[in-house]
Amino acid sequence: MQRRRLTALVVDPDGARLDARLSGLARAGIDAAGQTALDAALDAVARGAFAVVETRLDLGPRAPCGGLEVAAEALRRGVGRVVVVTRVGAPGARIARRLGVHVLPRPPHPARLLGTPSTRAHI
Repeated sequence: MQRRRLTALVVDPDGARLDARLSGLARAGIDAAGQTALDAALDAVARGAFAVVETRLDLGPRAPCGGLEVAAEALRRGVGRVVVVTRVGAPGARIARRLGVHVLPRPPHPARLLGTPSTRAHI
């Protein structure tokens, strides 16, 4: 019996940081897609069947809390694990917690993504 690979969407406006994260996830055996812009990320969440969505809170000058929109859409679509990456005291971090998503100061190690508790219980 073949195990199904974990699928993840990573949203980060910094292309170099995104590429590094995607490479690390691929080395860990996680099928990951990446987006750098809010609209493209929302489209990907709507089209994809991801087990995990990991987004930066701040998606650039045109979407300073765009990660909240991505997280909310992922929850609406039934994504099992949603992670918002930001400084713990950042504006928007409290709102992300109220949405019921995980707020972390940096992306979790790929091996820990499977151990991240489901956010579905918060819906």
